[in-house]
Amino acid sequence: MRTLSLSARCVAERLAKHGTVDLGHDFHRCGNGRDSDALSVGYCFTGLYRLAGKADHTEPPVLYSIIIAQPSERKSPVMHFIKAPFDTFESKYNKDHREEMYKAQQDVKALEARVKSMEKEDEPDTAAIAKLRVQADNIRNTTPIRIAVDDITPESLVIELSENDSLLMISDEAGMLSNFNGKYNGGIPNLDLLLKAWNGEKYICNRVIRGRTEIPRPYLLSLSQVSRIYGTT
Repeated sequence: MRTLSLSARCVAERLAKHGTVDLGHDFHRCGNGRDSDALSVGYCFTGLYRLAGKADHTEPPVLYSIIIAQPSERKSPVMHFIKAPFDTFESKYNKDHREEMYKAQQDVKALEARVKSMEKEDEPDTAAIAKLRVQADNIRNTTPIRIAVDDITPESLVIELSENDSLLMISDEAGMLSNFNGKYNGGIPNLDLLLKAWNGEKYICNRVIRGRTEIPRPYLLSLSQVSRIYGTT
């Protein structure tokens, strides 16, 4: 995975520098601040470590969490504080690697053009064509990285995880959860990838238009915060 170690360094430096600084509130005294820290730092080590609960079973450091708080309980400032290092790193990485990404995209197009040209020959060299296809498939870093997502659909999550392997779904609202509960699908939930990404299990999706998408080890950490409605429990 191309961003994990750098993201870990980024968030560690941010928390070490600003963990107790006065930003209007002491976030480490807020329960939701502690949970947010645990989730975001856990993201940095998905795919690198697994936790052994017992000898024959391990789990990745993945958390799915919903925090319920009263209105005006500083949910948005906490989320902004937690997401800031990831957003900063994502923007800087994509900016610094734009030339590399454009070159990778052009390399893929060049290989695909050679394949199309060879396929038109009277006696195509199938071995050479296969070799070029493999070379194109092995080219990575053709698209900007994504670290944190918010309002995303199940179909978009498949694409993002296939390109990034690990994502942090974090929001100060829980509206994105309705997307997975059938908001755009006639009320039919689509939870398959959420369940697979809990443990990094291999995910395969076959669609007529998009074809086959395979994610060897998807990881997703999710945190949303919602307001408690007065008069309810």
